[in-house]
Amino acid sequence: MNSGRMKVYLSSGLALVLLVQVVLFFLINDKFRLGVSIILSIMVALALLNVYFNYQSVRKSEEKVKSLSDEYRNFYLNADEAVKSSSMKKWDKKNTMDMILEILLHAYEDGRRLEDLIGSDSSAYINNFIQASGGRFTPLYMFGLSTTSFFLYLLLIKAYKVVRQGEVSLKSISIETLDVGIVVIYFIIAFMFMPWLLLVLQKASLEQWSGFKKLLIFLPLSIPILLILVLIIVDNQSLRVVLDTPLPIMGNIWLILICIFLALAGIGMVKYSRKLELRKLLKD
Repeated sequence: MNSGRMKVYLSSGLALVLLVQVVLFFLINDKFRLGVSIILSIMVALALLNVYFNYQSVRKSEEKVKSLSDEYRNFYLNADEAVKSSSMKKWDKKNTMDMILEILLHAYEDGRRLEDLIGSDSSAYINNFIQASGGRFTPLYMFGLSTTSFFLYLLLIKAYKVVRQGEVSLKSISIETLDVGIVVIYFIIAFMFMPWLLLVLQKASLEQWSGFKKLLIFLPLSIPILLILVLIIVDNQSLRVVLDTPLPIMGNIWLILICIFLALAGIGMVKYSRKLELRKLLKD
């Protein structure tokens, strides 16, 4: 069983989804959509890099436990993925996994069975470490992450549309608008797809999904696929008019600064949510 590789599978699936979107946008042969496809091409490249880094991370983790039995090794790799998929800070993730590895190595050297060490519920054992470091996905954490993602995407699209005019000016900033379809669809992706994806990945790692159940981790990818297909395939004139309606978002420098502020506010929410979780732990 390829334990600890669900993040690799998901990032590969996401890269494939983005690649399909780029191909579809090019086939439409529309100026605006061609521009979006260039942005998506950059995103595909970044997604492929993410696949590579995730794979290298798994290989390094496998090296650490290559001397252990399959039972111990699979548990460690799934724990490693669950911890790295949590909301812990990077340093806390490293410390947590170092602690788990040390516990496993000593138990294995003593000839103990894994079940004697962690009990019958492996997910609860791993989850105790995650909660002890404030790594639980809270609503505030999810909202902050989605907010930052949403406004950064809008800023990216706006930047491309302005730059493609050949000059950056107040006039080009006010002229270049964003469509209702693009804004609404990415809002859904940011506030539904991303949280669902993170929760499914962590749940799959904690519960060590295998076989057919492991395929369920790809279910969240259906959201961006369906939404992009709707944006491209819809021919209904009335709906098309609504989707292509320009929105006065970031029509001037002040509105752009507000979007930047909201993106930074999302990062602040993420950090604050971690502090709240740690405060709760200290009170308990």
